[in-house]
Amino acid sequence: MPVNEPQWQLLEPAPTTVGPAFERDTLYELLVAELALRQGDHETALRHYSAQARHTRDPGVVAQAVRLATLERDIGLALQLAELWVEVAPRDPSARQAAAVALIRANALQPALAHLAELRAQAGAANFGYLALQAAALEPDARQDLLAALAEVHARFPDDPELAFAQAVLLDQERRPDAALALLEPMSVDELPREAVLLKGRLLERLGRRDDAIDWFGTWIDQGDDQARLRYARARLLIDAGDLAAAQSDFEAMLLRVGDNPEILLSIALLAAEQNKVSEARDYLQRLIATGRRHDVAHLYLGELAQAEGDVDAAVSAFRNVSPGGEFHSAQVRASALLLQHAGRVGLSRYMEGQRNRYPDEAVTLWLLEGGLLLEVNAPESAVAVLDDALAAHPDDTELRYTRALARKRLDDIAGLEADLRHVLAREPRNAMALNALGYVLADRTDRYQEAKELIEQALAMRPDEPAYIDSLGWVEYRLGNYPRALELLEQAYAAMPDHEVAAHLGEVLWVTGERDAAVQVWTEGLELEPDSRVLAETMQRLLGPERALGVRSSVEQR
Repeated sequence: MPVNEPQWQLLEPAPTTVGPAFERDTLYELLVAELALRQGDHETALRHYSAQARHTRDPGVVAQAVRLATLERDIGLALQLAELWVEVAPRDPSARQAAAVALIRANALQPALAHLAELRAQAGAANFGYLALQAAALEPDARQDLLAALAEVHARFPDDPELAFAQAVLLDQERRPDAALALLEPMSVDELPREAVLLKGRLLERLGRRDDAIDWFGTWIDQGDDQARLRYARARLLIDAGDLAAAQSDFEAMLLRVGDNPEILLSIALLAAEQNKVSEARDYLQRLIATGRRHDVAHLYLGELAQAEGDVDAAVSAFRNVSPGGEFHSAQVRASALLLQHAGRVGLSRYMEGQRNRYPDEAVTLWLLEGGLLLEVNAPESAVAVLDDALAAHPDDTELRYTRALARKRLDDIAGLEADLRHVLAREPRNAMALNALGYVLADRTDRYQEAKELIEQALAMRPDEPAYIDSLGWVEYRLGNYPRALELLEQAYAAMPDHEVAAHLGEVLWVTGERDAAVQVWTEGLELEPDSRVLAETMQRLLGPERALGVRSSVEQR
């Protein structure tokens, strides 16, 4: 909960006394400081002012030096000068405020509290809340000491709402929301500092009293306090309560006060979309684009709205307009999937070519996306052809090589797969994914078991807890005939990563070691995870026979 730091209005010094009150050398030094200040050379101005503050001990000079040290964020110097100010002007509230702020920034909260207490006695008000908020990083014992000290000051000024608020902040930091709320509850709406209003609402929410929190913020808003933070706090609670229309009204009221704020426009658009107010959502997203900010996220959501309405052309057009950045990949995935479904591979290819020409720095990402989509729709030959073109343009890109290796595996092109993975490993010898992939394929599709084991063990040496690599090692141990070790590894991998491929491997080892009921149970679990698993289908048909394998599959489908 942000609280504004104490401002320096009280710290503006009176015009520096000139004339015989200062020595000639002092006047010269102050003149140099003022000229430096006018020229924006704060470092020189601070050096001269701080020297003359100590020399003259004049309150006005000291005050100016404090202000400069604070603006320059020289915490140590600001603290020294502020303490000097209190010494030379003990009855000046501005001096006490400056000393308190400097001490708070130096994390000396107990001495700061002493100054704030004196400031409260002198001026009738002090920002105890700012002090309390800085206590969040304190050790528990130190926070308890500060809480006790605040309670003593509160006993001197029992009706001071700032002191009640400060203690509530500390209690909130101590995770004692009941006690914090108890301090704020007796106080009237008019008495509470603004930050206390927000804190009380958050405490009510934390204690499970969301409706009370909504009503509490509403009380302030209904009285004409239309601060954006209050509206935002209530809107968030209304969203949690499922009252999206009311939340949208709050955001719209905020928009009237602050103008076309991008974050508010986006929030309203998303709320409208969630309520199926598509036209409203689209209008707010267009307004968001007009601000010149967050246009990528706006285009992404416009695409999603068009996609939901079945307008493929509008959706693809919106996704195309998302530029490289945080939303780029998601937008291209959506556009590509739509085109593959509605325009086929030719439409996808044309779109991707256009995007690569438009965004050449994203070419590799777009090649990978296109190849990956083709693999997802079981078109490995097309995927290999696309990746061939990609590698012709980017021959040393290891991600493209690795992806083409996966596509070649689908085509049983083991020699091509090995060539690609060897190329990757020549450039990146410690690429654990490539080591594991090559080792697994050699274990699964060839009789080069010892070589496969060495590769997988290299991968595991780098990532010893990776379940996929443990599965690969278990599989090669099975191929080598080390059944007990294979079973141990595969059970470990399956426990860490329940997966249909691991289930296929574990079930096969259980089957060949005589644990056939356990094998069928594991395969059944694997089918529940991935009903269309090809590796499970092949394993069960090979070991169970087609008829019984179909029976297992049918029993899963009927559940």
